[in-house]
Amino acid sequence: MFPSVLNVLVKHKEHCNLDSFPLRFGFSFASDQILTLKRESAADNSRQHNNRWKFKGTMTLPDADRVEQATFVVLKDKEEFRLVTAWRNDGNTEFYLSEVMKSLRKAGELSVEDLLAFHPRYKEGKLCSHAELVLALSANKSSEQIAKIQSQSELAVQRAQEEIDLLRKENRELKKENMILKQQIESERLKAGANNTVNVTSPNTLLSVRTDVPHYGSSCTELTLADGMKWYMKTSTFDKNGDVTRQAQSLIGKPVVVTSWDPVNEPGKWSSRGYFRNVYLA
Repeated sequence: MFPSVLNVLVKHKEHCNLDSFPLRFGFSFASDQILTLKRESAADNSRQHNNRWKFKGTMTLPDADRVEQATFVVLKDKEEFRLVTAWRNDGNTEFYLSEVMKSLRKAGELSVEDLLAFHPRYKEGKLCSHAELVLALSANKSSEQIAKIQSQSELAVQRAQEEIDLLRKENRELKKENMILKQQIESERLKAGANNTVNVTSPNTLLSVRTDVPHYGSSCTELTLADGMKWYMKTSTFDKNGDVTRQAQSLIGKPVVVTSWDPVNEPGKWSSRGYFRNVYLA
């Protein structure tokens, strides 16, 4: 299960510290830092990057009595979490803003100092879009510099739009997949009958499938999800033909949901021990 409190690494030479923090929160670290995040919403696993999660919550700054609310994107590398980005406002507007900030900084047209100076205007809601950023940055610049800033901004917006178009296409496909998943879950509930409760996990990336793994004295198929959760199926009883195992193996690297059954009168009897009944594409 994705933790509700996590310590994340902030790399001082990466986007979050060089762009997001100075403009949106008014600070930037001179060296790598560890921040504590408290999750206040569900953690959504990215379909494009299966080691990334997005959620709303708070961050506590080191050596300061300061807590900030934001939407966070974190990356999990083995057992370490790293902060990819953070923002305050509308996701689409902020996405364009992030892409333009990165592009202008990499082109040498925007600095951390510029963004720190712009922070009060961002906080007042006067500099929250990429267009407002370009206008602010263009003040007191030569026509040649303004042309370069506008050109870099337009390229960044084009790249951002292409990525958004791709996400929209994936979302349309996801809606179709969700309809299929809904029918699969309903069919399983009918199969489970009135005496069993079917539990369904949140979508998560399936990292690996192992066979013949001992669990509570039985040989099982083991599923490992990206959030670290492991699930087991006693194959001699519930997967004699290996159909569920083969289905799981075909879904490695993809977002899935895992189902488990518990007797109505004994909640958690099997799910608490990590036993699953099926796995579906999410």
